[in-house]
Amino acid sequence: MDKTHQIRPNLHPPFEEKEPVFSPDGHWVAYVSDASGQNEVYVQPFEGGSQRVQISSEGGDEPSWARTGREIVYRKGGKMMSVSVNASPELRVGKPGLLFSGSYSFNIIPNRDYDVGRDGHSSWCSQIQR
Repeated sequence: MDKTHQIRPNLHPPFEEKEPVFSPDGHWVAYVSDASGQNEVYVQPFEGGSQRVQISSEGGDEPSWARTGREIVYRKGGKMMSVSVNASPELRVGKPGLLFSGSYSFNIIPNRDYDVGRDGHSSWCSQIQR
């Protein structure tokens, strides 16, 4: 909904765009799009702009913001990846880095089944390894 309480789309076809998650301050949205030909994680402003920045490289799903708003964690197959984010004064992102990897179960229906640790520094996956 925009400021006038009218519903408007934030993401636009023709690509599949899914798994949106808002930044802790509500100004940014991270999501998955297949615009590149494979699923990748992107970030864009929730309102007032069409700036879209690709966060992942070589594939990504299930984005999650750290509670500090300074990191996005996402899944890349059996790897948990992390990217630093600085949204002030303009969006700047770091390079993806591996947090950890393992053999995890995957959902048939896409949805995030992990969360980022409350301490804002460590990222934990709630999935149980097989």
